[in-house]
Amino acid sequence: MPHSPIEAMSESDQTQARKHRLEEIAAWKTRNGNIDTDWADVLDKGIMWDSTSYGGQSRGEFRDENRSILEVYMEMKKKILSFEEDMEFFTSSADRLDNLAKAMNNATGAARSNDISSLKRAVLGYTAACMPNQRLDPPIPNNDLKSGRGFAHIQLARLLCPVKNHDAFDDDPEGYRRKMASGSAKVSWRDLPNFCWDEYDPEHIISGMFKSNILVKTFKHIFTSPSSAMKEPGLTHTKSSQAKRNKMKSVTPPSIAYTCVQYRFAISESLDWRQDDRLFKTDKFFYAVLETIDIAK
Repeated sequence: MPHSPIEAMSESDQTQARKHRLEEIAAWKTRNGNIDTDWADVLDKGIMWDSTSYGGQSRGEFRDENRSILEVYMEMKKKILSFEEDMEFFTSSADRLDNLAKAMNNATGAARSNDISSLKRAVLGYTAACMPNQRLDPPIPNNDLKSGRGFAHIQLARLLCPVKNHDAFDDDPEGYRRKMASGSAKVSWRDLPNFCWDEYDPEHIISGMFKSNILVKTFKHIFTSPSSAMKEPGLTHTKSSQAKRNKMKSVTPPSIAYTCVQYRFAISESLDWRQDDRLFKTDKFFYAVLETIDIAK
């Protein structure tokens, strides 16, 4: 006799129902956790931890080496009431477990791609709204091409310019834009861009950092809803927002970092998230933002 309603389902329906809960966790964690989580590794290390099988290491050594991975696994256990039952189902077959890991990694990619697609057009409006005259000059066609973005556009180039070089840019905007476009002026993932501030004060770097109007709008687009992005600041939850579904009560360092990388990608000319933009590496920029927030605490 089944112990729960889900156990009365067919094997195929059980797989889908149990997998869906874990896919939702994976999608959320890419937005508010780590953008490059390997779910096969999380499941593997978590199962080893639960089974007290540490691959020849002591429990303490295994924990210390895999601390961040185990934290993700433990968070899943806490969020999903039926987690142990679900894992018993998936670990009963190597194919089931392998397919689960693939599905969770696919859910991560799909969540990121959905945000990229949604922001591609919307971000032009958000950026224009934050300009002094509330428009982009020259205008950028609101289509699927990105050739007019990035260092090709003077206003977007200024936003992408490392904040440490903002004076050099403002002294000769067109000249510095060309230098960034050619690569003679380096733009690295190590350097925070101008768009992280509305007003940058080199004497008080932390003041206003990651609180720019542009980032607030982008954050709200991702976490509360596109319709909330142009409203007054505040974490307002719409009925089906990511924040509401995942019980997000406040802005977190990972959600700030994810917002930064999504905005940066949206206004760049890059078409492939996985492809480096010269010296700029998206995944490293994500962790650079997290490190900056941690240092600023």
